[in-house]
Amino acid sequence: MPRVMVLYGSETGTAQDVAEFVQQHAFNRQLLDTQISAMDEFPVAQLLAQCSTVVFVVSTTGDGEAPENMRNSWRSLLRKTLGPQWLAGVRVAVFGLGDSSYAKYNAVARRLQARLLQLGASELIDRGLGDDQHAYGYFGALNPWMEKLWAAVLQLYPLPEGVTVDDSPKPIEPRYSVIVHDAGAQEVQQAKLLTPGMDSSSFYAPPSTTVGREKGIYLAPVVVNKRITAEDWEQDVRHVEFDISENSSTTEPPFRAGDIAVVYPENVTGVDDMLQYVKLSGDTAISINAADGSKQFDLPSPITVRDLFAKYLAILDDMIQAPYYFNSQTEEYQWDKPDAIDNAYLTDSQTSRKRKEWLEEQLQDPE
Repeated sequence: MPRVMVLYGSETGTAQDVAEFVQQHAFNRQLLDTQISAMDEFPVAQLLAQCSTVVFVVSTTGDGEAPENMRNSWRSLLRKTLGPQWLAGVRVAVFGLGDSSYAKYNAVARRLQARLLQLGASELIDRGLGDDQHAYGYFGALNPWMEKLWAAVLQLYPLPEGVTVDDSPKPIEPRYSVIVHDAGAQEVQQAKLLTPGMDSSSFYAPPSTTVGREKGIYLAPVVVNKRITAEDWEQDVRHVEFDISENSSTTEPPFRAGDIAVVYPENVTGVDDMLQYVKLSGDTAISINAADGSKQFDLPSPITVRDLFAKYLAILDDMIQAPYYFNSQTEEYQWDKPDAIDNAYLTDSQTSRKRKEWLEEQLQDPE
């Protein structure tokens, strides 16, 4: 088993990003056998008790629920047959990702830590809780937590003599390969015609095989969509009403507690700027694959670049810390140093809430 095992539970990929950040810092400390895995891809029931040091990075989704890729392992940890000494000798460190504006803030990390201790694990360091409401997002808690983590880890696994830690940001290997097709939009249209269940006209329409009360999904038109926050307030909060009369029944309610409504967003701005940035026509057809061939994406293939930017990529989201690549030493200092957070080194004129939209950042320094 590796000296340090990093396990994550991630719904949208953020916790996985943090876990990979932890792994890279472990490599920087000559812990080159450090491994990383989604919790459900790791045989928790068989191997967790054999680990020596485990770092957990988990997010909270929905109403305090565990991410999809850790639910099976979480259920495994809840088995009553596991005794209070099952994890004796295992050191754990837990970091959670959440949003303190929600009632069940970081509920998954709290529950996980409590259960690990019940099973006999010992805490390597105190639990860390990242908060999206922090001016620096989850990095406001992650950076100081990481300082404590590596101080504790190096007590267990000291650096070889003469070796120093280098946490300076580094370029990362590409994770994905992009294939540009010559036929362009015509090839995409042909793929739509040949792919069963692929709607050739609407991104929003779910496959016909999933729609209908008996299949668990039905459609409802929006009849009210009005803003309920002041126009000069930064958050646009909406009151939305749906007409579900066609799906109502005299024998059962049209919805039950726990049902969800899915909203498919589309970037209405920024797409042309992105196309200009990547120097591609919106009609260019591409395919995206994992560089190592390990993943299949829930993404049409081929797809036009315009559709990719408009419907699938969050090009207008706040920029998160890019730990391994910077264009200047100034950027490196601002983003990577914990004292930059403590001293509010970044100004509001540089970022919004100390962060930036990704697209804005790229267009500012296109080279």
